[in-house]
Amino acid sequence: MGMTQNRTTQLRAPWIGAIWGQSRLTKTVSSGLFRCPTEQTERAYWSHRVRNWHTLFSVPVVPGRVAEEYIECFCCGSTWDPRVVSSDHPALRAG
Repeated sequence: MGMTQNRTTQLRAPWIGAIWGQSRLTKTVSSGLFRCPTEQTERAYWSHRVRNWHTLFSVPVVPGRVAEEYIECFCCGSTWDPRVVSSDHPALRAG
């Protein structure tokens, strides 16, 4: 008599990553003036929002949650927590 073997098969689809995936996109949402903690003078800034996106064939199709928000000094390139714009004292550096 023959013996039956239990085989566990795993569904492996390495190609699924090429079809469906995730990415992060950064969008500039505003700009203005603030007192840069690095330069200790009034400078222009950009406010950025980083959002996770679900992608289909590398094209962002479904927005996810906001991963982070930060401001960037136009002159020195330092990044800061957005609260530094409305605060008189320096906040911690972002990321």
